[in-house]
Formats: sequence, structure tokens, C-alpha cells
Amino acid sequence: MTKIEVVLSAEYGIMFLHDSKEDPQVPSNAGECSVTYTDTCLAFTVLSYVDGDAKITLCDGCFVSSLKERFTGKIFCPSKSLSLSDSNGFAFASVPLIEDFAQVSLWMSEERNCDAVECIVHNMATF
Repeated sequence: MTKIEVVLSAEYGIMFLHDSKEDPQVPSNAGECSVTYTDTCLAFTVLSYVDGDAKITLCDGCFVSSLKERFTGKIFCPSKSLSLSDSNGFAFASVPLIEDFAQVSLWMSEERNCDAVECIVHNMATF
């Protein structure tokens, strides 16, 4: 099982999942709802840095029962690599994929401004 945990202070309280090498089409309404997405980018809200740190986990099969599922779907990733980044484009973590898309389930502690997020990447390649 692969599991990457990142504890961070998000400047604007929003994080993104997208292809590591392509410019994503960021949702025009990113941040307005807890989760917004396009074919190439998933945006989700977390605590803003003034409210504290957020723990974001990327894994290939973990499950935390206290979190609620907020999204399930595909993100197109032609480079077969998925990155977690902030609004400044800084990639905190990247994971390899088996296919040219990421099959993602997003679990969050709260609907908005959550302090814990689990991103299950069902087709993550082992490394």
C-alpha cells in the first residue's frame, strides 16, 4: 500500500489535483464549493493558513471511516502522473498512474474548510 501524508498551511484554503506535466483547466468556480472539477483538474477546499494546518493524504486504498466522500470520478492525466498542488502551482506530492487518467475518490472531514482530506487514487502505480 502506498500512502503519502502532507501537512500544510494553504494560503488561500484551496488545493488542486491535476496532471503533473500539463497545464490544468482549473474550474472557473474553484473555491465557491467544497469540490469543483473539470476533466483535467479537481479543486477542493481546506483550512486556510490563518485557521491552521490541513492534513492531505494521497493513497491507493486507505479508508478513514470518519471522513465523508465528496467526490468520485476521473481526472485526465496524459503524463500518467498526478500532482497535489496549491494555488501558486507548487506541487507538494506527485504519484505515478497506471493509465492516462486518475480514478479518484475524495474523502473530507468537513464539507468546507476541512482539516483532513484523503485522496484515494484507485489506479496509482506502485513505486
